[in-house]
Amino acid sequence: MNRSVEIESTIMVLSEMSRLYRVMANEIRLLILALLYEKQELGWSQLKKMIEKILGKQINPNLLAFHLRYLVEKEIIIRSEMNKETKYILNPGFIDKYDEILSHSIKKIIETLKGEV
Repeated sequence: MNRSVEIESTIMVLSEMSRLYRVMANEIRLLILALLYEKQELGWSQLKKMIEKILGKQINPNLLAFHLRYLVEKEIIIRSEMNKETKYILNPGFIDKYDEILSHSIKKIIETLKGEV
């Protein structure tokens, strides 16, 4: 492999890792990912209740909406409407791409939260 191809490949990997870490840099986004990873599909109100239980405090609905919108825009999660309720799932493409990192990080979070979710 020629040197410029190696450098370009390394830059692409760094860019992807940076994207992932920006997504995971917020505790609410990280909890959303962990909950969706564990439960597969959750509605907006379910997510809100679970996050509030874990954090032990109320969260502003606008704050939750902001983080959910961010994750949808970054194509990390998928939003769908079912029977007038908004549901969220992890984007399978995101899981496939980052499963090793996600499963390690998120499994630790879930183990810590057992009984809370």
